[in-house]
This record gives sequence, structure tokens and C-alpha cells, in this order.
Amino acid sequence: MFEDGRSSYGGHSGTLWLSPNGNGWGTVCDDLFTNREANAFCVSAGYRSGSVKPSQTRWGNIWMDDVQCPNVTSASVPASGAQCTFAGWDVHDCDHSEDVAISCRAYPVRLTGGQTEQSGRLEILYNGVWGTVC
Repeated sequence: MFEDGRSSYGGHSGTLWLSPNGNGWGTVCDDLFTNREANAFCVSAGYRSGSVKPSQTRWGNIWMDDVQCPNVTSASVPASGAQCTFAGWDVHDCDHSEDVAISCRAYPVRLTGGQTEQSGRLEILYNGVWGTVC
């Protein structure tokens, strides 16, 4: 995801948290961070898509600023290993009022053919077609 490949991140819906090289979890500043960057983070984590949302977090390290993923499209992530750039680890000119939050959308799933609504074959909707999960 990042040019130096040193980060793990967690996300689904809420503040984007990163842990570069296991140095503790921290946030990302919203400078230059758009829906394109949110989509890149979410798709790389296995979600269908992503977007920016308001953040409620106001504590911890600020690990990244000026994040940009200029050549990211839905088709390029994660297959091409989308490259995002940023100012540098722990290099920023913002405070926690500028923490970015993202919302990642999962692929629609359903259970079919079961005895109850809580049992059956797991299916996922991908590109408008329902298919089974092995």
C-alpha cells in the first residue's frame, strides 16, 4: 500500500488507525486525504470500497500526513499494489482535530438454502452476480 510497505492498518468504519513497524497505533491527518485515498485503504484491506467520514478521535500519535494515492482506481486496487505517498512517518503539521476517518463497505453477502435465516450456503455479490464462497 505504501511505498516503503511498513504499515499495518485497521479499518471498517471510523478513525483510520496505523501501526508502523509495531510502534503503537496512531492516526492519519486529513490533509489531501480524499475518497480516493479512503477507497485505496479499504480495498487493500479486502473491502469493496471506502469513503471519508467525520472523525471523533482526539488522542494518540499522528503517524501520517499529506497522504496521496494519485493513480488509484477501483480496478487498480489491490491488484497492482497501489502506491500511496505521504510526508513521512510521524511527520505532520496538524493536530487531532484533523484526524481522518473512513467508512469501508463490505461486499453484500447472504445465506441461501438453509433451514433457517441463520443457516445455509454463503453467497457474495460481486460485479452484480451472486456466487458461492468456498
